[in-house]
Amino acid sequence: MVSNRASGHFAAQAHAITPVAQLNTLRGWVSADVAVGANTFRFISTHLEPDVPPVRLAQANEVLEGPANTALPVVFVCDCNSAAPDGAAYGALLAGGLRDTWVEKGGSKDGTTCCQDADLMNPVSLLDRRVDLVLVAGPVAPVQVRVVGDARHDRTTSGLWPSDHAGVAAKLLLGR
Repeated sequence: MVSNRASGHFAAQAHAITPVAQLNTLRGWVSADVAVGANTFRFISTHLEPDVPPVRLAQANEVLEGPANTALPVVFVCDCNSAAPDGAAYGALLAGGLRDTWVEKGGSKDGTTCCQDADLMNPVSLLDRRVDLVLVAGPVAPVQVRVVGDARHDRTTSGLWPSDHAGVAAKLLLGR
């Protein structure tokens, strides 16, 4: 059962001044409380600012102060645009109590998820940093975590990669 659906725009947003006008981005988050059997957890998803690190960090802190500020266990998925393990927003999310499932249970690969060429036609994978994350808090244990869409056999018959990012799939155990 899904309840307590919520969404919001970040107060911190990137802006660009052009000769014609100010361009604004509008980024936000979504969340819901999900009941699975006797367990309920808060699921949160977002795509943090890619180009302005101070805005990205502020957005990560807004997630921690907003939807992740709950007594429920948390499952937080994001294109965080903050490379693990050294990115500032990534560090803030961990310092705020979230745990990285890749660190706890990652596979044999390095977990890189970003970034293929914009046209998705590069013949060899260009993934070189880990920015797409599954983070958890509370009694949630990763059973299996793997990167998907990063192998040559994932490409279409015409040679396209599935996306400019690979995905992260996590099998989680609630109420460990």
